[in-house]
This record gives sequence, C-alpha cells and structure tokens, in this order.
Amino acid sequence: MSQIYLWNLGGNALVTEIQGKVGDTMDVKVVFDQKPPEESSANEHPTLTKYPLKTKNESIAHLTTKELEKCYTLRLLSPGKTSIYVTKNYNFLLDISVFVDDEYTIQEKEEVARLAKEEAEKRQKAFNAMMITTTPSIPARTIIRHIGLARGGTVRAKHVGTDLLAGIKSGTVGGEIKGYSKLLSDAREEAIFRMKEDASKLGANAIIGMNFSTAVLDGGMAEMCAFGTAVVVEDE
Repeated sequence: MSQIYLWNLGGNALVTEIQGKVGDTMDVKVVFDQKPPEESSANEHPTLTKYPLKTKNESIAHLTTKELEKCYTLRLLSPGKTSIYVTKNYNFLLDISVFVDDEYTIQEKEEVARLAKEEAEKRQKAFNAMMITTTPSIPARTIIRHIGLARGGTVRAKHVGTDLLAGIKSGTVGGEIKGYSKLLSDAREEAIFRMKEDASKLGANAIIGMNFSTAVLDGGMAEMCAFGTAVVVEDE
C-alpha cells in the first residue's frame, strides 16, 4: 500500500503537524512523494475520490474540497485539538495532528515566550559579569551574603599524538609541549565555566577565594577542579 503525505500549497512545504489560531486557512494537497506537487505530473497524485481527506472534528477544523485545483482548504474554526486523516481499507495512510488556539491564547504564549527570553538574557548577562577572585574580598564591593561552596570540574585524557611528541622532546631537544599546554588551559577554562554555572544556580553574583586542584587518574586521565566561595556582593 502506497505511503501518502500532505503538502501545504501556500507555504510550499511538507505538513507533519498543523498549529494555528481560529480563522486561519490553509490549502493542502495529498501527495505520494515528499516533494512539491508541481514536480510530478497530475496523474501521479492521489485523487480526491480515492484518497479523501477527512477531519475527526468538524467543529474545530473544516475541510472544503477544491475540485478544480484537486486540493482542500482547511479552516480552523474553534480552539481545540483534532486531526485530519486518510484511510484505506480501514488503515490510516495519513494522520496529521491539528492544534487550534484562539487569539488570546496566542498572545499569552507569545508573552510567556518573551518573558522567558528576557529572563534568559538577564541570567546570561549576570553570568558573563560574574566576578571571580582568588582573594577573600573584592575591591569596591561589599559582601552582603555568603552562600557556600561553588565548584566545577572536568576530566581530560591525553592524546596519543601529544604523548608521542612529548616523548621525543623529553628525550632530545626539550621545550614546551604545546599539546599538553592547550589541554591544561582548556581544562582550566571548562572548570571555571562549570564553577560559574554552579554559583549562578546558587544565586551568587561573585566568587571569592577561587582555587584549582588537580588529580591524576588511571589510564592517563587527569581531573581539573575549580572551587571557591559563592557570595552576593554589591557596590560600596
């Protein structure tokens, strides 16, 4: 049995799900291939009589046949959830979910999304501006609350090529092993980033007394950990 699909003629795109608001309309066409209908000859498309498109709830979404264009117009009538489908010999060949919101719900969702975006931007700005110091205080800032330990760590493994180069240099000319230097630098930055994430979740805007610790693990792996005291500070 042939697989069939639904094509949005107005948006010129394959339809996998329909979301809209009351009053929206969409011209759709049942097709055999996941490509624009104009790329196939007319006799290669499912006919309206052999593969009729139906809706499960006419009060939410209504289909009107357009015989001349051999397609359908879908109208969204009321808020709710339904689906449009095609069956053949009691088997579903196509089943597309339809979600309809009213204008107020759309505006409410947009407002929630806007507030969430603003909050995320605010958090990101505070995260980027978080002060970190190795000292127990920050100049021109007053610590108004000590929250507790903030920490972040990462485990890194050595690279075979870097090990080979290290062996050659240590036994011959000596000098810096840039691969190891970069490995440690990246590990420190990652540990600091995760420590800031931890402090941010705790509600801090600064970290004092920051320090690093390292540990060598089995199998040529090493752990890098950054830790400090998460605090809330304000300008003096």
